[in-house]
Amino acid sequence: MLPLRFRGGCRGPVLSLVLAFSLLLSARAAAQELPSGYEQGLFEVRLGSLPAATLTVVVNDQGRLLLPLRPVLELGGTPMDRDASGNTIRVSALADGPPAVLDVAGARVLAADTLALAPGDLVQAGGEVYLAVPALALLLGAEAQVDWEALAVSITRGVPFAAETRREVESRRAVELRHQGGEVGLSGDTVSYRAVSGAGVVDWAVSGRVGSEPSPPSLRLGSGFSLVGGMLTLRGTLAADSGAAGLVDPAVAYHRVFPRGRFVRQLHLGDHLSGGLRARSLRGITIGNAPFLRRTRFDQVLLSPELPPGWQYEVYQGGRLVGFSDATAERPVSVPLEYGSTPVQVKMYGPAGEIRESSVIYSVPVTQLPRGVNEYAAGVGACPRGECTLAGYLDLRRGLTRTLTVAGGFEFEQPADSAGPALSPFGAVSALLRPGTSAEVQALLGSFVRGSLQHVAAGGVAHATAGIVYPGSGQFSFAPLASPRWQAGGGFSRSNVRAGPVRAFALNGRAEGTQEAGLDRVRVSALAALRSARLEAGYESGLPGSPGVIFLAPSVSLPRFVPPWLRGSGLSGSLAFTGGELRQAGFNTSLQTGPTSFATLAVQWLPDPSGMAVYLTFARRLGFANVQTQAASLRSQVQGSWSAEGSVAYGGRGGVLALPYRGTGMAGVGGRVFYDLDGDGVFSAGDRPLPGATVRIGSVSVKSGVDGAYRTWSVLPFEAAQVALDTLSLDEAGWVPVARSVELRPAPHVFAAVDIPLVQTREVAGQLIPGREVPTVAGVTLEIVSRETGDVQRVATFSDGEFYVSRVRPGTYEIRVAESSLRALNAIADPNPLVLVVPASGDVLVQAPPITLRKIR
Repeated sequence: MLPLRFRGGCRGPVLSLVLAFSLLLSARAAAQELPSGYEQGLFEVRLGSLPAATLTVVVNDQGRLLLPLRPVLELGGTPMDRDASGNTIRVSALADGPPAVLDVAGARVLAADTLALAPGDLVQAGGEVYLAVPALALLLGAEAQVDWEALAVSITRGVPFAAETRREVESRRAVELRHQGGEVGLSGDTVSYRAVSGAGVVDWAVSGRVGSEPSPPSLRLGSGFSLVGGMLTLRGTLAADSGAAGLVDPAVAYHRVFPRGRFVRQLHLGDHLSGGLRARSLRGITIGNAPFLRRTRFDQVLLSPELPPGWQYEVYQGGRLVGFSDATAERPVSVPLEYGSTPVQVKMYGPAGEIRESSVIYSVPVTQLPRGVNEYAAGVGACPRGECTLAGYLDLRRGLTRTLTVAGGFEFEQPADSAGPALSPFGAVSALLRPGTSAEVQALLGSFVRGSLQHVAAGGVAHATAGIVYPGSGQFSFAPLASPRWQAGGGFSRSNVRAGPVRAFALNGRAEGTQEAGLDRVRVSALAALRSARLEAGYESGLPGSPGVIFLAPSVSLPRFVPPWLRGSGLSGSLAFTGGELRQAGFNTSLQTGPTSFATLAVQWLPDPSGMAVYLTFARRLGFANVQTQAASLRSQVQGSWSAEGSVAYGGRGGVLALPYRGTGMAGVGGRVFYDLDGDGVFSAGDRPLPGATVRIGSVSVKSGVDGAYRTWSVLPFEAAQVALDTLSLDEAGWVPVARSVELRPAPHVFAAVDIPLVQTREVAGQLIPGREVPTVAGVTLEIVSRETGDVQRVATFSDGEFYVSRVRPGTYEIRVAESSLRALNAIADPNPLVLVVPASGDVLVQAPPITLRKIR
């Protein structure tokens, strides 16, 4: 046998154990009938970054070390194939290279180099092939080092071994799954909505003109309230005309949403827009069961790539792991589809460490409904603009399958100048033809027929449209039509292009005409995006008074080294030619003059009599309003205009909050972040506010003030939102929010109050006590389960049975001994579980009662 040496620190029991193994191996060596002069022993073999394995090795009569081929290949996850004769072994060492060959009969290795084996460098015993270390390293495309002092072999190479790749994938996969498991998601329809009344918001906007054509100022006002859980809005404009002031375009609207309603989810009263194929103004009532805001989630699709045996795959959506297969089970992965574009990436891993990637994009238009979903909307009312006396519609939609949605209904109106009502049925079909390709067709009797086709692929989008518009009222045309008019168009765009200086490009075209006159209008254009510039060129015919126009529109971004007040600025221009003559020229630039302000300069030239026109605009966003001024010089006249707008939200915990944007139609959330020193969950005299903390309300982030208060008026009403504290903004790591997040559905035009108390985490300590005949209490796994959240934390006991857990939130927990540990010890725990209450105040260290392990007889 080999002389066995041990690293420093080995104890007597370890030495005895190794000597026992040596005796066992001596007997096994005799049974395997190794050639005379050969010896066996134990060596620690390590491949790359993989954990070391203790393998049986052979030393030949020349003192050279031979490693067992099959265990080493299995350690590295390297596939091998041995022919029927057993004389040829093919090893797929490198993922993208040809297999290396071990010619057992010819005693040679055929790999990157051909190596003839010296006598004694290859031996077969007990059904195993032992190969000299240099030959095995060549077979694996690696380098090897033997440490005789430590009885260890290290085999490394620049390319990871297949097992290293799988280990890295599994480790990354576990991290991602833990991260996703720790994410707090919304419960969707389980989040209740509380109908409230009160508070409100006031929008305001004032504008006027000065100069050669002055006009008196006009004031536009709007106010919103929450009424029985609905959104009540009043609007109107106060304008002065010839010295007399009057109210223009008054409007009153009430919008109630029933987020968890089954048959009715929306109710509109007063002034609102209708549904159907054509949106129009109604002053009446509309009901429907469509959601207030269509969710991003559409449906799901099962993805199951066809792969050779031994391959695994992972499926990612937007960089997020959504599913995977393993070597033992290839199951389809359910991929959630979203409205719009859903890019899906598939990463495939081969048995020899091969890595392949592919991608597919699913495109879902907003008109598509999931299978089995029915939606309806019906409305009737007066026409506030006077084009008719009465109008209404009925819109029915159903998702027949995941890829096919149909719609039908009718529109009717009572024209102001006609005695009989007009009834027009309509229909529509929306289909997902294949991943990334969607089509839609719509038709309204006596009005129009139109269709569209779109294909979205990685880095590119192609689209096509076509339609016919018929004469009649309410058509989408600038002038009354005398005969049906058709149009067709299409385009293609591509990004991430690497063709010289071009980074992206787009091609578009459109043609229009009538059945009688044929083609009478054409527009084609091409756009190329360069590194810091863009150029668009095109041709258009059929414009009134012009045989055809060639236009150019270049633009350029200013370099990064310009002064800060010019950064983000750009220059653009436009040129138009007709018959070789310049017919129009323009130039404009925008300057970022401050963090919340910008100025634009535009110059336009037209042939006489228009001449030159110059426009100068300055806009700034203040804390309470957006203000804008403009000066224009046109036909030797100077004109100017000015405007300002904003809103004020008030009531509840939010107090009074001035906003530089329109506030009606939104909701607010406000509260306080504080250290809950007395643990009662309410901010009181003994508690301490936390300034500078980041609070996330959905996708909005705000910081708490010096008094710990935060507030925002940027939340959609009726929709489930999550309020959570960003714990990375905390300076004291020992404090955590009582609840990781709060879910709510804000009512419109009011502040929802959400306080965020922080409590100090505790340390929990305890001990396992061994009963009679229980051999050990060291390394026993304990599970600490929160009764409030169900979260599980695992910890192992120390050698004396004690355990310690840090950063435990206050609450009620169950401490259990893991079933795997109980089975291994053939024992039961008393009690199991142990119920422990961790208080929010008091000592930081919480001592748990002992748990006794008893032997099962």
